[in-house]
Amino acid sequence: MLPFPLFHALDATMMSDKTLRDLVLSDAEWEIIEEMVQFLEPFSQITDRMSKQHVPLMSLSAASYVDLYDHLESYTV
Repeated sequence: MLPFPLFHALDATMMSDKTLRDLVLSDAEWEIIEEMVQFLEPFSQITDRMSKQHVPLMSLSAASYVDLYDHLESYTV
């Protein structure tokens, strides 16, 4: 599955413009983008959750830290 629902439209638009044609992403590049989106999604969710708080909550901070730590541990280099 590719990360963006409109990636076909984006590729078609880029292919139709000769100045952008060389910048069309390959399937391998789209796969890398998908992996990056999956990796960064928890950071986005926690950032949204934390930014909605008017007062920092230690319980939310601690839980978020554990969630992110577990997420990072699930990735290998």
